[in-house]
Amino acid sequence: MTMLREQCAKCDAPLEQLWQTCPYCATPVGLPQVDLDAALTAEAKIALVDDTIPLVPRAEPRTADA
Repeated sequence: MTMLREQCAKCDAPLEQLWQTCPYCATPVGLPQVDLDAALTAEAKIALVDDTIPLVPRAEPRTADA
């Protein structure tokens, strides 16, 4: 059996994904825990597209910075 919606922990009512509170019994819905550090670390590891085009433009070195 495939469940399309998460159920309320208190009253078992079907809940939409974006709801923060059950509309039937007013129980707060636990939001999924996201590991932001892992996501940002993975994003930082991506440096080039096709090993030639940087995703983020790199600053040109200036003579004043040298």
